[in-house]
This record gives sequence, C-alpha cells and structure tokens, in this order.
Amino acid sequence: MIRLIFKSSIITWENLKRILKAIEFYENLTYFSLDLSYLVLASTFTEGSKEEFDDIIDLISGIILSFRKLKELKLRLDGIRKKPVQLDQRLELFQLNTRNSLPVFKLGSSISSLSELQSISLSFNNTNIEDYDLKYITTNLIQLTNLKDLALSFLKCTKLTDKGMEIFSECLSHKNMSKIWIGLSGCNITDQGFLNISIMLSTLPRLEELALSCLECGELKDDSLIRLSSSFTNLVHLKRLFLAFGFCPNIGQIGLINLFQSLSFLRKIRILELDFSGNPYLDKNTLIALANSIHLYNKLETFKLDISHCEKLSNKGIRIIMTGLETQKNTLLSLNLNLSYNSNISDKCIKEIFSNIRELGLLNKLDLKLTKCDNISLACIQDFNLACSKMDNLIHICIITD
Repeated sequence: MIRLIFKSSIITWENLKRILKAIEFYENLTYFSLDLSYLVLASTFTEGSKEEFDDIIDLISGIILSFRKLKELKLRLDGIRKKPVQLDQRLELFQLNTRNSLPVFKLGSSISSLSELQSISLSFNNTNIEDYDLKYITTNLIQLTNLKDLALSFLKCTKLTDKGMEIFSECLSHKNMSKIWIGLSGCNITDQGFLNISIMLSTLPRLEELALSCLECGELKDDSLIRLSSSFTNLVHLKRLFLAFGFCPNIGQIGLINLFQSLSFLRKIRILELDFSGNPYLDKNTLIALANSIHLYNKLETFKLDISHCEKLSNKGIRIIMTGLETQKNTLLSLNLNLSYNSNISDKCIKEIFSNIRELGLLNKLDLKLTKCDNISLACIQDFNLACSKMDNLIHICIITD
C-alpha cells in the first residue's frame, strides 16, 4: 500500500519525477493513492505548465501499468488538465477527483476497458461538465458487468440539468448494484430530474447502500421527496442510507412527512444519516413521522441527524426523536445530533437527551453539536458532559458549543 499526497506543495518537475519513478519498483503493489491537489510546479518550461502536466500524466500512466497486481487506485488530480490517465484493465477499484476539464469522453472510453472493475468513484466538483459529457460516462459504465459500487459527485456543476439526470438514470436502471452514492449539491436539478433518479432506484432491489446529497438545490420541492419515498418500497435490502436535503427552502412539510414515513419500509437499516438543516418547515409533526419509522427498526447501529438552522425546532421535537430511539437500546452504538443555531431549544432539551441516552445500553459514541443555541446554559452543558463521562459504556463523547 502506498499513499502519496502533494497538497499545495511547491516542487520541481525533476524532483517529482524522481519520487514517482521510485514507486515503479513496487510491482506487487495492490493499493495506490496519489493526491496532487493544487500542485505547484517550479516551472521549467517557458510556455507555461501544460507540457509539465502532460508529462506528469504520462508518467503516472506508466507507473500504474507497471503494478502487476494493482487492485485499488485512487487519484486526486485537481491541477491536471487535457490528458486522460491510461488505466489498467485489471483494476477492481478506481477513484478520481478533479476540478478541471479532463476530456470526459476520453475518460469514459478508458473506463469501458476496465472489465474487472467492481467499484468506481468519480468527482467532477466545480467543473463545467454538461449533460452531453455525462452521457459519455454513463454509456461506458453500463458495459462494466462486474460493477457493484458507484459514486458520482457533481458538486456545484451548474451546467448539469434534468436531461443529464434522465440520461444517467436510464443507463443505470436494472443494474446489479449494491452501492450508489450521488452528489448533486448546488446543481440546478428540479423535481423532473429527481423523478428519473427515483425511477432508477426502484429498479435496484439489491441495493445495500444509498447516498443522495442535494444540499442547496433550490429548485427541489415536495414532489422530489414524494417520488423518492415511493422507491423505498423496493429497497428492502438497504443497510445504509444517507440523505442530505439541507437548505432546500422549497421542500415543505408534506414532502418531509412522506419521506420520513417511507423510511419504515427499510427494516434492515443499520446506518441512517439524515441532513435537513435549514429547513423552515421541519417541526414536531414531521419529527413524529421520523420517530415512528425509527421505532420499527431492530438493527439500527448508527444514527446521525442534522437539523441545525431549523427555526421551528423545539424541545418537544427533540423529545419525540429521542423517544423514537428507545427501541434501539440493544443495537444503537453511535448517535450524532447537530442542533446548532436553534434558539427555541433550552436546558430542558439537554435533560431530555440525557434521560434517553441512559437507556441506550450499548451506546459508545455520542456527538452533540450545540453551536449558537443561546437558550442553553453553560452550566447545563457542563452537567450533561459530567454525567455522560460517568457512563461506563460511552467511550467517545464530543460536545461542541460556541
């Protein structure tokens, strides 16, 4: 296993080449991770850095191909432009992060040659990737018959539209996938685009892990969550679920209640992570729906809930959630609550939390974030921390305040 990080480093081309060339001797390497984030080369070319970057790509490609037993490859090439990396057909896992304009169609062609690939992670955050580019990637992905795990991130890729989601969803429908992570935060998708994603998910009954990150997607409304809810009836094998719809101001109470009620279908869930921060409609009624679904679980090990910046959140809402967790006293190991920037919760809320966690006999990790909760006193937090420290089962306690 080799992991190299050159984040924000200033280095000459010759020294970088020496470092990378030395790795070629490890021909039996099975895991290689290379991070060239924001690499600054002491330029030796008078015409700029394009030639240097192309030479780096050539060198990296040669090194990768020299690893005869390489199974996992992770690359972060935030500074690399123009030229695609040559990929080894024996790879089972490939991860790429880039913030620049790699030729997507060439990348897609390279991916399609990886017949043994089982897991792929592609991050195109803050790029100019468009719907047409996404077509090249997804049409090549469907040729990977062994692919089980897929992670795609398009953070703030504002040129992606509902058409791109339609292309993406059609290509991945009915695939034998076990894990899908999709990051669309800051993108301009609407309910129509999300409908396509929901239809695709309903065709993946063997899915065990699902992550949807749609933070700050201002065009999403209740219909998006209602459609997503309908797909959960087919995802009966789901063990891990991550949903992030924070700061989506047009998602209202109807959408929240529909989604939270549909979580009751996911009886095999072990890890549940939800982010609905900044939602102006989240209140005790929506949290009742969430608590009722959690109450039906019997295998939940990790629960993470971010409901910071929710102006209607109250002490009663927190009590409802904690009561819902009571049925998990024989399974829950980790609890993470972010209640920051909520002025309606008080010392009573903290006492409610402690009263309930005492009943969670297996809980060994507690994270509680209370930044800018002005009605919670320092004395109450200190008492809470002291009481938690006396609980033998709690190994990790992290309480964040101002």
